[in-house]
Amino acid sequence: MRTASSAKNHVPGLRKWLGNLGRLGHLGRLSRSVLACLAITVVLAGAAWWLIPCFCRDNIAYLRALQTPVREYYDANGELLFLERTYDGQWRFDVPLEAISPVTVQTMLATEDRRFYEHGGLDWHSFSRAAWQLLRNGRIISGGSTITMQLAGLGDSSGRRSLPQKIRQVFRARKLERLYTKDTILQEYLNRIPFGGKIYGIEAAARFYFRKSSANLTQGEAAMLCGLPQKPNAYRPDRHPVAASHRLYVVLYLLIRHGLLSEADMPKCAHEALQCLAYFPGPSPFSRFASPHDTRMFLASAQREAGTHLRINTSLQQEYQQILLRCLRRKLLDLPGVADGAAVLIDNQTAQVLALVGTLNWHSPRAGQVDATRASRVAGSTLKPFIYAEAINGGLLTAETMLLDTPVRYGNYLPENYDRNFRGPVPADEALSLSLNLPAIRLLATLGVDRMAETLQDLSLLAPGIGYSEQDGLSLALGTSGHTLLSLTAAYAALASHGHFRSPSFLTQRIQGDNSRQVFLPETAALVSQMLRTHKLRGTSLPLAWKTGTSNGNHDAWCFAYTPDYTLGVWFGNKTGQAAAVLIGSEAAAPCAAAVFEAIYRDRRPTAWPSRDEYLQETTICQQSGLRASPACPEQKDGFAVRGIPLAICRQCQSGQQRQPLQILSPRPTNYQCRHGESSVSLSIRANTNKGVSWFLDGEYLGILSAEHQQTIPRGRHVLNAVTTDGSTTATVRFAVE
Repeated sequence: MRTASSAKNHVPGLRKWLGNLGRLGHLGRLSRSVLACLAITVVLAGAAWWLIPCFCRDNIAYLRALQTPVREYYDANGELLFLERTYDGQWRFDVPLEAISPVTVQTMLATEDRRFYEHGGLDWHSFSRAAWQLLRNGRIISGGSTITMQLAGLGDSSGRRSLPQKIRQVFRARKLERLYTKDTILQEYLNRIPFGGKIYGIEAAARFYFRKSSANLTQGEAAMLCGLPQKPNAYRPDRHPVAASHRLYVVLYLLIRHGLLSEADMPKCAHEALQCLAYFPGPSPFSRFASPHDTRMFLASAQREAGTHLRINTSLQQEYQQILLRCLRRKLLDLPGVADGAAVLIDNQTAQVLALVGTLNWHSPRAGQVDATRASRVAGSTLKPFIYAEAINGGLLTAETMLLDTPVRYGNYLPENYDRNFRGPVPADEALSLSLNLPAIRLLATLGVDRMAETLQDLSLLAPGIGYSEQDGLSLALGTSGHTLLSLTAAYAALASHGHFRSPSFLTQRIQGDNSRQVFLPETAALVSQMLRTHKLRGTSLPLAWKTGTSNGNHDAWCFAYTPDYTLGVWFGNKTGQAAAVLIGSEAAAPCAAAVFEAIYRDRRPTAWPSRDEYLQETTICQQSGLRASPACPEQKDGFAVRGIPLAICRQCQSGQQRQPLQILSPRPTNYQCRHGESSVSLSIRANTNKGVSWFLDGEYLGILSAEHQQTIPRGRHVLNAVTTDGSTTATVRFAVE
């Protein structure tokens, strides 16, 4: 039994034990606090791991908006014409993952991210290794970046590696893994990673370094390229072949270690890869697609039509493009004071533009790069065929209808012919082929300005909704409103395509609608084409339908010619608007058009025109007016009218019956004898009335003559016409001077 003294001796031990027990309780409370903090930290870290990516940038969407790929242009035969680089000069192509050779994809994964399809954006094994190296050495030794992280870091302005940058890449990578499939991420990576200089993406690298597509890369070539992204500019084989060779062997040994390549195949692969060094130094494989001035305006029109498409399959036929260029340049040498020319060639069956020359003076500092085929110019007489076509559509005339080429006045508008001569009654086909102004203006006045404006709108020659006064509208016949070479050529193509208009296309497959419509009846278009073939185009024996035009003041020279196959438009002039005496359609533009068609058809013949029986039918017409004969017509003959279109009845003879008919009293339809030693006679020119009668001798305007007028007439056969001022009555006499 313990005594009090012994108990007292044990008190310090008891106190010590109780103190230790208190300290253990304090440590317990501390450990619980630490555990709680750790738990909160884990929860917050987990929340951050899941939430922070939601607020990060979608780097794929960002790069797609920032980095536009190269746009490729191909001609009608599938040959590459032009590569249009991005705004910052990068060479980068968008290709689907399936279009890249599997060996290239496999090599890239083995080199950059072997566990790409297993992780969620962050490879913990590589990340742990990189973190340990950082702690151990105090600096970044290896990045531990996955392919997703590298893609997430593209587009950042700073190229230096840092811990904050790496953390940002991790969270962006997490977002990409949530939004996109692995194949999409890998495809974007392969299309965007740098390969040195301005070369971005595996396709651009394959074309630049090996002159082939990424779909055709071999194992050795793939190894060379897949080693570049680590240090693109330091390992470029064209700039640093030794460093590139060392990097190649590093990749090849890596493939051997991963079991993707045998040691026996390594020398062959290295030889395949190092063959690219033979291309350097030398021209870039992209250089021949860098600046096609001769086709730049064609390609600009194709791009405008294709929109955002990256592969543009144009309708350009390079052979025809060179023909147009050669003929335009050759003719320009013969035109002093003229600095430029343009031409458009359209396939009538498809409405595709086969060739287009927008300028001959690309490097001129004064509007050299302005596309003359889209510039609005005064078109001269080139609209007249459409006026005649509308009149034929309305049954107002055929090729044999007589039109008046006599002075006429509409208010203050007093038009005249280009040569300032008058020819009296002229058959419609002759009036059109000679491009007489007065018959066309009379036809336009008969049709009405509003009706003709609607027709021109259907041909896309006038903007809809524009109103014209009668005087301003009548000048439409002379092309004073301003039109483009491209739109006029497309309108003429409608005549060649049975009256069916389609907007021209610069692509082999239309992306937009062709805006097609039937403007004229097929029979009408065939007759107008026949009328435009009345005279042969000088310089060719081909059966071309053609029409020239000259703007007032000799500022523009035009010619439009077509066969059933093609329609051609040619323009010569100065973009500054400067006039030149040689700017006459028949002298400047027409010979060039003839030369173009001679070159196109040098080894074949054009498609045959429709036969007359297909669009004309026999009918009885008035010999004086050329319209359908009425019982009042004293002289009738067999003629032709357009099938399916009722021809207007002659009213000239009916109105002549109601008043005293116009008769030529002198000269008489007989033979006149010259005196011995003389070569002409003086004859009186008289009619039964001399009030308001215009006289024409052999198509030459004599004027309104007095009753006592004497005319000196040379030897030969002659035709004298008298026409009342209102054009309602005509009289003709034929005589000879011997």
